[in-house]
Amino acid sequence: MPGTPEFSGEEPVEIAQTHRDCTPAVMVDFGRLVSGTPRIEVRNSAGGTVDVLYGEGLHLTRVDRFVLRGGPQTLEPYNRRTFRYMKLLFPDLPGRLELERVSVEQRVYPVDYVGHFECSDRLLNRIWDTGRYTTQMSMLDHFVDCPWRERTIYGGDVYPEDLIAHYAFGDPRLNRKTLRQMFAIQYPEGALPPYGPYRGCDSFHPSWSGFFGLAFADHYALTGDNEFLHELWGAFRRLLDWTLGELDRNSRPLVGDPREGGPFDHWMASEKTRYTAWSNFPFVVLLERAAALARELGEHERADRYADGRNRMATALRQQLAPETGLFEPFPKPDGRHPSQ
Repeated sequence: MPGTPEFSGEEPVEIAQTHRDCTPAVMVDFGRLVSGTPRIEVRNSAGGTVDVLYGEGLHLTRVDRFVLRGGPQTLEPYNRRTFRYMKLLFPDLPGRLELERVSVEQRVYPVDYVGHFECSDRLLNRIWDTGRYTTQMSMLDHFVDCPWRERTIYGGDVYPEDLIAHYAFGDPRLNRKTLRQMFAIQYPEGALPPYGPYRGCDSFHPSWSGFFGLAFADHYALTGDNEFLHELWGAFRRLLDWTLGELDRNSRPLVGDPREGGPFDHWMASEKTRYTAWSNFPFVVLLERAAALARELGEHERADRYADGRNRMATALRQQLAPETGLFEPFPKPDGRHPSQ
C-alpha cells in the first residue's frame, strides 16, 4: 500500500499574478493514479478563487472551484477524486497566495499485498504491480468498474476483480459483500441486473448475470465458505432456473437478445432475434460449475438439469463455429461485421 501522496516543500510556494493577462497555475504529478480526498492547504491569501483540474493523463478536466476567504484555510471537495495529475488555476487572485501543501487521503479498501510475482522480465513484473494496484483502486465500498467515472458494480468487472483480489491480496470479504448487494436486487424471475447496487437499471445484458454467478462459484472454490454458499444458494438456483427457462423458450437452446435493448421487463417481453457469443459462453461455464456444486450438495436431479443445459448450449454453439476459422458466427449474421472472437 503506497503512502499518502503529497506535494509539500520546506517553504510555501508563493503564487501571484505577474501581469494582467496571466493566470497563475501549479501542476502536481502524484506519480501514479490516486483515489480519495484531495486536500489543498493554503497558509495565507487575500481571497480569490482556485479552480482544480484532474486527469489520469495530461488531458485534464476542470471539476472543482473554491472561493478563498482570505487567511489560512484547507480546501477539500465533497466527493472522491481519482487522478494522477492535478492542476491548480488561480483566475482571480487579488494578492499573493502562499500554498503550503497539496495531498490526497487515499480512500480505497485496505488490503495486504500478500500475493507476490517476480520473474526475469522487468516488463512482466511492472504489469503485475500495475494490475494489482489498479485492482485496489477499484475496491471501494464494493468492487467498482472504475474509481472515478461510474463507481458502479458490473458483473463483467466483478468476475476478474474477485479472482485478482484472491490471488493478490488473499481477501475474499469485498467479493462476499458485493455479491450480497447484487443478489439483494435480483429480479423476481432470477436474473441479476447488469449493474448496481442500486435499483432501476435502464438496460439489461444477460451475460453480466452469468458473470455474477461465476464470481459466486469462484468464491466457494477459493474459500470453501459453506456458510456463504448456503446463504445465497437459493438465489443462485433462481439465476440458474431463469437461465434454463431462456434456453427452453427460445428457438435454439441459447440465451438470445432482442433486436433493441432496454430495461429487463422490456428485454423479457421482446422476441429474441439475435444470438451472440458474449451472451452465451459465460452460461455454458456457469451451468457446468453449478452442476458440480449441486452434486456436491446432494441435489442430483438439479445437477443433471444443469449438466443437460450446459451440453445443449455447447452443441448449439459448436454449430455456429465457422469451420475455416473456428470463430463464432453471430446469427442472424450482421452485415459488414466480422465473426466474434
